[in-house]
Amino acid sequence: MNKLLATITATTIATLLVPTIAIAQTLPKTLKQGMPYAQARKTLLNSGWQV
Repeated sequence: MNKLLATITATTIATLLVPTIAIAQTLPKTLKQGMPYAQARKTLLNSGWQV
């Protein structure tokens, strides 16, 4: 019984501390290598990325 309780507790803690859903966001097609920082930042922010 103690082992089961420990497993349930560890699983619960892990679930709370580790995000269970990974959300992937693709890069905007207008983002290009060598683009000035200010322009790249504006492009990412306009695409919904957060700082």
